[in-house]
Amino acid sequence: MSATHFDADDAREDRARELREQRARLRGGGAVPAEAVEEALTPPAPSRAPAIVPTTKIKVTRPMSPGGLVTEPAPDAAKIGAFEVVTELPPRPKRRTKPVPPARQEMIDFCLQRIGVWVKYTPTPEQDKVSASALATHVKKATGGFVEGFEFSTRDGAIFFRFVGVGS
Repeated sequence: MSATHFDADDAREDRARELREQRARLRGGGAVPAEAVEEALTPPAPSRAPAIVPTTKIKVTRPMSPGGLVTEPAPDAAKIGAFEVVTELPPRPKRRTKPVPPARQEMIDFCLQRIGVWVKYTPTPEQDKVSASALATHVKKATGGFVEGFEFSTRDGAIFFRFVGVGS
């Protein structure tokens, strides 16, 4: 920090002290002693909190998946201080997805009816504001209206799609 930072901090502290004294005078309490202001501005010393030692043991009860285990606490050890032991994570909230543009949905439906046929997709800006690389990502991740089994290829900035079927 430079000297100007310290000067700014000092000026800020002086303004705060003046405001406190002015408020105290308006309340009829007179001036606030400088020691009281310093004491109020000084943060308390950090205290060493005792370590939380659970009084009950956690036991493993059942497998969660082939590689992991779910632990369940004994009945009286569910909540310890500020945290809680849980057996499973809650489900993720559903994300709101954008609707598939009508032009893209028409192309997807066309491809689903004609397996193996390459289709050139040229969206107009008002229909689908997305780049070819973004569409390719949708195909890879099976999002944006695409399902598993779609393939894509790009040629000279244009993107081509085909549906080859699931499991290909």
